Amino acid sequence: MDSRHTYTSARGVLRTQIKTQIDDVDFAFTDKTNLIREVLDKLIDLQKKHGTQVYLEFAYKRISFSNPTTKQVYEIINQNLTPDEKRAYIKSVEVEKFQNAVKDFKKYGVKKGEQVLMYHNVLREYRCGTWKEIIDDIKSYDVKLLDCNVRNWKWGNKKYIRFTVVAKSTTYCGTSGMEFAFGHMIDGFSYLVESELWKDNKYELFDVIECEETMYGKNTRRDIGGNVYNKKRSK
Repeated sequence: MDSRHTYTSARGVLRTQIKTQIDDVDFAFTDKTNLIREVLDKLIDLQKKHGTQVYLEFAYKRISFSNPTTKQVYEIINQNLTPDEKRAYIKSVEVEKFQNAVKDFKKYGVKKGEQVLMYHNVLREYRCGTWKEIIDDIKSYDVKLLDCNVRNWKWGNKKYIRFTVVAKSTTYCGTSGMEFAFGHMIDGFSYLVESELWKDNKYELFDVIECEETMYGKNTRRDIGGNVYNKKRSK
């Protein structure tokens, strides 16, 4: 059989499966014809790039492409955001998202054995995981931990640690919505853990990631222009 015919047939089967997924649930996607083509092309490209099957997850006006084993998200198609929402971070919105995520984490996540609340920069939403899952996740990235990106936070009587890992190179991690909620513009991946868990397990993290001291230690901050300053002296 002609290899081109085999490829065309396989592509046709995939296209039909994708169309069925979109049509069956009716997620109110717009321009479905071009959307199906975009999903199909992206799916094939990602499978070639990563050398593995790619899992498709459908949500309201959003389709994510991820690794079926590690759950790492490769790409997102999101029709639920307006052009302005895709670009802009609004502090009041991020504060509300963070507070709701912590409430759910305390009420449901901890009971299910989840230990870490994380902000997903691509999905722009919160997810939960275990400490082991987070360590494995961080090990797969080329990132480092700056001393100034480990911060205390208290809500009620509960103490937490927020930590954000940043890229070693010029690789773009994406804006941390978690830190944006606190008024900090940081390009990195952010996590929230209870202080007790951090105290007991932080050296496991330090063993798998490069740790870097900054000019003013935990008081090091950067302004919007990237200039370093001492948080205490700026008050």
